[in-house]
Amino acid sequence: MSVLLNRSTANNMIMYSTEGGMDIETVAEETPHLIHTIDIDPSTGILPFQARQVAFNLGLSGLAFKEMTKFVVSLFTMLMINQILHYLKSIQFSKQVIIKF
Repeated sequence: MSVLLNRSTANNMIMYSTEGGMDIETVAEETPHLIHTIDIDPSTGILPFQARQVAFNLGLSGLAFKEMTKFVVSLFTMLMINQILHYLKSIQFSKQVIIKF
């Protein structure tokens, strides 16, 4: 599972496959139907139904299903916090540069 930038929409997307641990290029070439993607709207972030969709597409059920939905939401939330922190650091750096000149 990866969170990537979808270049065509300029939004984040989650890419995942049941063929974990495999060379993703090989999976894409031989069995592209096993690679799933979900675009995430930046104005809403990941929605609960999208997290459930990941767990469903991975074939999970019961407790594993519930834990995967929590994991997906947490993963995306951590990524968003990280992006915000990097943005704030860049603003702080810009202000420091302006003040020094």
